[in-house]
Amino acid sequence: MKIQYVLISLLVLSVVLLTRHLSLPQILELKSIDQRFHIRAALSGAKHRSTDIVIIGVDDKSIATIEEPFILWDTFFAQILNALAPAAPRVIGMDIIWAKSIDRFLKRPPKQRNAFKKALLLTVNKYKIPMVIGIAASIKKGTNQHNSFDSSLQMKHFGLILGKEGFGVINTLPDADKSIRRVKRYFQARASSEHIPSFAALIAAKAMTGKHHSQHSDHIQPPSPIHWINYDLNLDFPLYSFIDVLQKARAGDRNYFRQHFHNKVVLFGINNVSDDIHITPLATEKPGIFIHAHTIENYLHNQYLYSLSSQAQAMMIIIACLLTLLIAYRLSLVPAFFSLLLALFVYIIIVIFSFINHYIIPLVPVILVMFLTFVSLFVYRFTVEDKNKRRLAHFFRSYVNDAVVNDILKTDKPIELRGSRQQVCVLFSDIRNFTTYSESHDPEVVVTALNEYFSAMTEVILSYGGTVDKFIGDGLMAFFGAPVKTVQNPTLNALKSALAMREKLRQLNQRWCEQGLAELDNGIGLHTGEAIIGNIGSDKKMEYTAIGDSVNVASRIEGLTKQFQVPIIMSADSYVQVKNHVVAISKGMVSIKGHSDIEVFELIKLKEQDT
Repeated sequence: MKIQYVLISLLVLSVVLLTRHLSLPQILELKSIDQRFHIRAALSGAKHRSTDIVIIGVDDKSIATIEEPFILWDTFFAQILNALAPAAPRVIGMDIIWAKSIDRFLKRPPKQRNAFKKALLLTVNKYKIPMVIGIAASIKKGTNQHNSFDSSLQMKHFGLILGKEGFGVINTLPDADKSIRRVKRYFQARASSEHIPSFAALIAAKAMTGKHHSQHSDHIQPPSPIHWINYDLNLDFPLYSFIDVLQKARAGDRNYFRQHFHNKVVLFGINNVSDDIHITPLATEKPGIFIHAHTIENYLHNQYLYSLSSQAQAMMIIIACLLTLLIAYRLSLVPAFFSLLLALFVYIIIVIFSFINHYIIPLVPVILVMFLTFVSLFVYRFTVEDKNKRRLAHFFRSYVNDAVVNDILKTDKPIELRGSRQQVCVLFSDIRNFTTYSESHDPEVVVTALNEYFSAMTEVILSYGGTVDKFIGDGLMAFFGAPVKTVQNPTLNALKSALAMREKLRQLNQRWCEQGLAELDNGIGLHTGEAIIGNIGSDKKMEYTAIGDSVNVASRIEGLTKQFQVPIIMSADSYVQVKNHVVAISKGMVSIKGHSDIEVFELIKLKEQDT
């Protein structure tokens, strides 16, 4: 594999790994996780209702019906608690925060004063119903980022009743796009090293154990202290309007409370669009009580989302980059593009399948690294590497056939125009007695016949993978095995080409005779050996050619066809390469000018298995 491909891929990989924690890539990945929730919901089936959790919501209807300001609603909550506790709910959780105690500023009738405290005492002490009241934590930036708690009302006024184990932190953890996807199981108090459990974790712990003193919820074991909320978009929580429940409490409808709230986790929360609204994968506007409800549902049923470690995610990105590198290196653009699409499709299916089974694996960084690697490699190929290949292909189109040109485009080995030593089979062909022919015919006829002849011979040579070197008067030179070796045995292809050239000449002669023109004859000589192949010439004119002793020998052998009066002669070096494929007759040792004596063979025909 070329080092340039590896370096480009490493550069892209480094960029993706270093930038995957920046805001935009993170948000894109988070949005992809939101889509996984929706896809999972669409694939999983029909809607279903929670059998564990119900919600009593302070909705628009309740606010419109109850004329008193919300700060005076503590007596209404007390009325509901007094009716709810005898129905024996499993746990009661209140995601309601009063900023101040009205009793400090307003003198109310004794029945209303401290009504909520009295209801708490009855619920906890008489009916033994576990209760959790939500408190808010604020992050204090400094050397140590601890949390302080807004206890102006809840912990001061209800702490003696519920104890420390009756309060859970309601804070959520918005992501970079302000959406709520993760929660903390516990928070660390600023004044001490103790942990205050989250609202959801504490409620779930009390619901699972049935104990009133489960403060730290240590047996709630999500994958990590900060973990994903495994939202179920098909899950509905039974939702009751605060005003409707209040009216049932005032009417003393015990059957209603036992039917709807017995052995349930009952959550109180704001459920109107004017307060406590958050962005979640569920919707762009969702009351916070539903975030707690989904989190509690996760805890109760041990249904968590698991994410890979940072190292494992990096490894998946690296594997994706290597796969793309292999695709881009091995295939041309169109097959590579469709292979990339197939790989991405398969990976997205794996991502969705993993999410259905509660595992989050990276999507956006994997797609990003595959796309950028693919684009970068092919931009490099088309602007640098393939540009050179296209230049070479254009150059060689007048020398070789389209198949060889395609091989030039596909080859990974550089084609050296400046010169290289290669093993080739050189073919020379010459028209016999052409001087006499040209003297006995008009110039136009001579030129037309010669062009027709060379066109036919060139077509044959190219069809057998040969390279047409040059035309020399009435002769031509070609070689097989360069610029790329397209066949295992170039000499055999050269011999097949020679026989085909003779057959093509026979067809031309037949047509010329019908036109009243004289016939032509040719001789063909072949020699296999090492030659220097390269682009040779001057600044004004260059041509791709072969030079060296092998070329000279081939030229001399072609001249022997006249001496022996045979159409095709080859050297012993060529015969050795094809002796198992041809029928040939030795013509003995011959003298070659400027060369030691060599044995030559007349080619008779190909053996049957090679025809």
